[in-house]
Amino acid sequence: MASDSYEYNENPYRSPESSGRSNPLRFGQLVASGWLYRKVQLLEPFNVVIEYNGRGIGCERVLVNSVVVAKRASWLWFAPRFEFVLSTKLGELPAIVEVRVWPWFALYRITIRVGGIEVYVEDFR
Repeated sequence: MASDSYEYNENPYRSPESSGRSNPLRFGQLVASGWLYRKVQLLEPFNVVIEYNGRGIGCERVLVNSVVVAKRASWLWFAPRFEFVLSTKLGELPAIVEVRVWPWFALYRITIRVGGIEVYVEDFR
């Protein structure tokens, strides 16, 4: 049986395990993914949905609960970092979304940090 096969009750779209460089306390859960797109549900105590959309021609966006919180126009290459403030039950916290893109326009890493804590990582290297 192949190593990436799944039991019928497992989620084949779950977030891949990181390479051990992240905080073992995970708050993020992948909701949707696509070409240059990720939608992540941050669980308690954050309880928000963060989306990265790099599909706009020359424009990338980060949305929180479907509201644009960071936007960048870039004609040369993808912006590697988006900083914004996230309103949570814990108050206003600084948040960062970092993305890395392969030359063939596919995400190879996305990291979400809230209040200095790495809450979600996908790494395809």
